[in-house]
Amino acid sequence: MAHLSNFFRGQDGQSLRKALGVLSQQQTLDSVLPSELRGKVRLVSMENGSWLVYVDTGAIAAKLRQMTMTLVTRLQGKGQNISNLRIKTAVNPAPLKRPKQAHISSETLQHLRDTVADMPDSPIRQAFIRLIRHHGFD
Repeated sequence: MAHLSNFFRGQDGQSLRKALGVLSQQQTLDSVLPSELRGKVRLVSMENGSWLVYVDTGAIAAKLRQMTMTLVTRLQGKGQNISNLRIKTAVNPAPLKRPKQAHISSETLQHLRDTVADMPDSPIRQAFIRLIRHHGFD
């Protein structure tokens, strides 16, 4: 138990207390946000009365910037030490897109095969043949 109390007194403890403070103030921030913005605004730091929030999109950031003074006033009304609200758009890498996978039923492939059999030789016929071979129906 002594180890735990030393942890909370040291530098790591200070960082932990700051993090816990930010987490608890997130609830206060959520309580003054319009319902459509709750969960989309993340409080990341509170330093000298300046709160920094991250949002996912520029549209949310623009909406929040229009409301900055109102939010600061509401937070001050709830007893918070805030004089400035800084808004940043979080940089999130775009999720990797899986390549499209076309699925053609065996019935459709059979219809294509029948159609190709009656077509004169042409670039479109060759394209259909490649498509049929690609999907494993030769």
